[in-house]
Amino acid sequence: MRTELNPVEGAGRIVLAVILGLLIWISAIDEKVFPVEYRIPLEVDVPGNYAALSVSADTVALRYTGSGWDMLRFQLGRSHEDLRRDFVPAEGSEMPLDSNLELSVPALQPDGQVQLSQVVPGAIFIKVDTVITKMIPVAPVFSDGIPARYRFHRVNPEMITVEGPASIVNLMDSLRTDSVFPGSEPVIASLALTVEKVAYSDDSVTVSVFNPSLPTRSRIFSTVAY
Repeated sequence: MRTELNPVEGAGRIVLAVILGLLIWISAIDEKVFPVEYRIPLEVDVPGNYAALSVSADTVALRYTGSGWDMLRFQLGRSHEDLRRDFVPAEGSEMPLDSNLELSVPALQPDGQVQLSQVVPGAIFIKVDTVITKMIPVAPVFSDGIPARYRFHRVNPEMITVEGPASIVNLMDSLRTDSVFPGSEPVIASLALTVEKVAYSDDSVTVSVFNPSLPTRSRIFSTVAY
């Protein structure tokens, strides 16, 4: 004989079935290992008397593995920060220096049950150079095409102090300005081209030009006739 269930009993059995299914699902999830990957920015710090000319990567991928609940707790509690590493060249190294910096897994291993399985890339390549300073003369450029050496002019300041990697700074012999119209009033001219990784004591100069009035042809002839 079939027994009819009242609405409360029917709802109770449905809830019980849902709870049982959820417990089975949780148990299965907790036994399964999940891979998770995070890509984060990479910052490489060098001492103040050195400059990094190039770094082969600016981000890294961190690959973690862990069971369901452990991985969930790890993801909820994880702070998203940049990965920072220090690089100090060996004393007496010839510059510029090409070297590599390993990103070891043990050093980045998190606390808890989740494990860091791989860092990609496992090492980065870096090129560094010593930082030097140098005084470089300013070469104004005039819009009429006449070279600065053929006209009376004054530049303030005449020299700019630059600071940067030796392999770059040593190749700099003058600093050109933007095109300047040779008028009677002093004008402020910006440096035409600045080099990346080089710091400048000034980014503009004041250019004063003296243009003496030249005699016209008629005045020359009248002077000769006289």
